[in-house]
Amino acid sequence: MGVCKPIGYWGDLVAGVESCSPAEWRRLFASPNMVGIMNDYLTAKCVTDFWWHLRYGVYFKAWRHYDTALHGRVAAWLQDWRRERHGLVEPVSMKALIMSRELCKTQILIAWDGWKFAQDTNNRLLVRGYDQPKAD
Repeated sequence: MGVCKPIGYWGDLVAGVESCSPAEWRRLFASPNMVGIMNDYLTAKCVTDFWWHLRYGVYFKAWRHYDTALHGRVAAWLQDWRRERHGLVEPVSMKALIMSRELCKTQILIAWDGWKFAQDTNNRLLVRGYDQPKAD
């Protein structure tokens, strides 16, 4: 299964697996195709949910570096590019993130760009470097 599938396909796969009853889960674990199905499910979950991508999709031991209370909220904030204003939900084109040092900001934003590319391969990215001396 390739990542170039439309995002609706991945969402339907995640919804289908997560809505399984206990009897269906037992049948799934007894199935000879269980490894392939779970691999497809985990791929779909990482493509549709940034928090899963950040914890399990970047590299396996990443979950040790991220705190659910802090980084989970940042992931949800990055995933939702809408805001409510005067009772209407409208899209947001820019966000600013200010966090102290050593909280994995760079890793999170690079992983977010990778996550966006996994969802839509037609995205483009312009990287611009800026070097500023550290404050004393």
